[in-house]
Amino acid sequence: MRPRNIIFLLLALGVRSIAQITTQTSSDHDLSTSPNSLGLSSPPQASQTLPDAISSSTFASPSETTAPEQISSGTLPSPSDPTSTGSQTTSPKQTSTDTLPSSSDPASTTQTSTSDASTPTSPEPESGQWDVETNPDGSEEVFFAPSDSNPLMIAYYADWTNPTIPDFLDWIDFAFAIPTKSFSLAWDDPHSAPLQLAHLVSAAHAVGTKVKLSIGGWTGSRYFSPAVSSPQNRQTFVKSIVDTYYQYNLDGIEIDWEYPGREGQDGNLVDHKDSQNFLAFLQLLRSCLPRTAKLTAAVAPQTFADEHGQPMKDCSGFAKVLDWILIMNYDTFDGSPDPGPNAPLFDGCKNSTEPDSNAVGAFKIFKNAGFREKQMVLGIPAYGYAFRRHPSPAFVKTDDGGDRGSVTFRSLIQQNALQRADDGSFQSSGGFSRQWDECSSTPFLHSSDGGQVISYDDPESVRKKARFAQAMGMRGVNLFELSGDTEDWALLKAMAGGLYSS
Repeated sequence: MRPRNIIFLLLALGVRSIAQITTQTSSDHDLSTSPNSLGLSSPPQASQTLPDAISSSTFASPSETTAPEQISSGTLPSPSDPTSTGSQTTSPKQTSTDTLPSSSDPASTTQTSTSDASTPTSPEPESGQWDVETNPDGSEEVFFAPSDSNPLMIAYYADWTNPTIPDFLDWIDFAFAIPTKSFSLAWDDPHSAPLQLAHLVSAAHAVGTKVKLSIGGWTGSRYFSPAVSSPQNRQTFVKSIVDTYYQYNLDGIEIDWEYPGREGQDGNLVDHKDSQNFLAFLQLLRSCLPRTAKLTAAVAPQTFADEHGQPMKDCSGFAKVLDWILIMNYDTFDGSPDPGPNAPLFDGCKNSTEPDSNAVGAFKIFKNAGFREKQMVLGIPAYGYAFRRHPSPAFVKTDDGGDRGSVTFRSLIQQNALQRADDGSFQSSGGFSRQWDECSSTPFLHSSDGGQVISYDDPESVRKKARFAQAMGMRGVNLFELSGDTEDWALLKAMAGGLYSS
């Protein structure tokens, strides 16, 4: 984020700084009903605090990871002109089988190379410095460390919504373009989405915000597997992405495949070599985008599946080609019949049925698998989940009009389950009471008769997650998605408060 905007956001908008993370209880908490009776975790022992849970000693040392970029013979490539296009930079090597065919589009043909894609070069960061890390065996690796001391503020713009655009974000991810069975790109709504994206890019660039196109998503991942399964298919798929990149004047591409080697939504095509093919696809895509373009991936809180369906322990190949990964730390218990935290910060009580599906656990997993701290962005939801147990006079409708499923933070306010207090916090109302689950560091609402329970995130829990990202040296945080926040950006302000507190 630009320094001027940080000062404006934190001072003019009244965001309070936080010296440290603490597990505190809201004055609105009704602790007469135990979390266990609601299907939530029991509180931790009094001595257990969040700073202990995220102590740096619990994470792998830098020497245990693989550098994002290795450069042989100690020579450093010269930085490229930030204003240059893809045709003015030297593309990394490609294999002969994964070379894109010629195209009548000048932007496409300038991206074609003829050398080996097995060792792609990571994109040139916009600012930073070259650094050297010594491995345990005494060898040295040279890598580029981003110099921006301020982590990134990012948010999704969903094409099924029409939110206003804040002017203090570093990046906006437009969701979604969808892979087709012919390995090209399509839109949810081919009439409105292209126009939305064009307008978004224009408006964002006018205030210094960059835009990435997110490809895939939960309902858009059916054809990823065949699209990356062979060199010919990868060539076709990459060409469609690169053409779209230039057509809409984008700044980057995000691949949101849910999930390589795992089915995800019913009907998705899956192959045991998905992750291997995914890496080959990313290498080709990286080589065909300009060096200034950012290439990122949205990932589950566990690593990609290997050929045996198990989480990969070594993701260093992906770390070399991706600028960063977005850890989708949400939807943890969306399919469970019992209430659970939607986006837990950590497994504070060590009794979760999903012990690694939280911000702290995912950070450790990807760090140990080869990603640096600055290659990880923490995803934060602007929505929660409602669980209805029996008819209740007080109940919240979900986003699809039902009584069970996802519901945005904004909708909870509109339906009077939450209301803003004089101090700016959001307290329960309308027959609901707010409690705090110290085991996950998230709030939940329950109706007076226990008929409905809602796990969600609010400014308090969002600030704690952003503070964690800042404390761990992560690249930033990403809100999904803008329309779920309040009109005055209560959640985004809380993110900024956590990211930029000292």
